[in-house]
This record gives sequence, C-alpha cells and structure tokens, in this order.
Amino acid sequence: MNKFETYQVIDASKEDFQPAPSWFAENTFLISDTHFFHVNIGRYCQRPENWQELIVQNWKRLVKPEDIVLHLGDVALGKKSDWENLGKSLTGVKYLLRGNHDRGGSVGTLFGFAHAFSEQFLCFLLGHRKIILSHRPLKVLNPNGAVNFHGHIHNNPCEFENDGIHFNLSVEVLGYCPVRLGEFLREHRI
Repeated sequence: MNKFETYQVIDASKEDFQPAPSWFAENTFLISDTHFFHVNIGRYCQRPENWQELIVQNWKRLVKPEDIVLHLGDVALGKKSDWENLGKSLTGVKYLLRGNHDRGGSVGTLFGFAHAFSEQFLCFLLGHRKIILSHRPLKVLNPNGAVNFHGHIHNNPCEFENDGIHFNLSVEVLGYCPVRLGEFLREHRI
C-alpha cells in the first residue's frame, strides 16, 4: 500500500469466526487483482505483455466448470461491454469479495459471479484454521493463529510481508494463476 493509505485494524480475538460455508473449502481457488481490461496496470506492475491472455489461459487450464473460485477483488476496469463475454468464458462457480475498483453491483452481474460480497472482510473457520479474507491487507491484532489472505498490493511489498499472518494473493505473485486454497495452505505450512 502506498504511504497515503492506512490499514484497517481488526482484533482477531473479537471477530466471530463462523464455520466456512460449503463453497469455501480446501479445493476452492483464490485469486486477486486480475484488473482485466485495465490499460495501464501492465506498466504499473511490470506485467508481461500478454498478461490478460496469460491469466485467462491459466484460469481455464486449472479451473473446471464445477470448481469454486473466490476472487478477492479488483476484477476489471474499462468498458463494461467487454466484461460480460470474458466473465462468461471464465470457468467455475465464481464468488467475489469486492475490491476498491469493484464499486457498484455491475461487476458481479456482468462477470457472472454467484455472489458478490459487500463486506470489507470475511472471517471463516476452516477446520482449526482461522482465515480472514479481504481485498486490502488488514492490520490484525491478537491473531492467535489467524491468517489474512488479501490482494491489493500487487507485487509491491508491504510492512506485513513474511510475517506468517499476511499472504498476498495478487496475480503478479501467483504467476498469473488462481491458486487452490489447500495447496497454498500446505505449501506455506499454515
């Protein structure tokens, strides 16, 4: 985040971690900050020339029609007329936790999301794990084992990097692919 932004603070010991809904499980895919049709994002984040095609190809290669995908925000910018065709072509049952560029309800509808959450963050229990999902990284007080999966910062480091609590799921750090939650949890020993 840039020097002008502040982190939302949450106290994990006071949050009501609910058992994860059936659609949020270890086989759920996660992705953030695709920014489809955003003309300048390639330059801002040093994305490869074919970044949009790369995300779409990887998505379609990995995600089956019956798979669940949770997008952690900033889906697309630009002309809304472009969104619908791309959204329909992306496989899986898609859920959205809106990012700062996903204002209004149209991105959820045009991209074919099964549900678009308006909350700033979601707190779930997945087995013994306390998982906080958000678009922007959150300053987590009293984490007591809670982890924060977020996007927003793209490939820019933040003060919470490598603290064992915050995990950036922006496409730039995931190789322009959605990641399966269970694989990510095992890989990072969470």
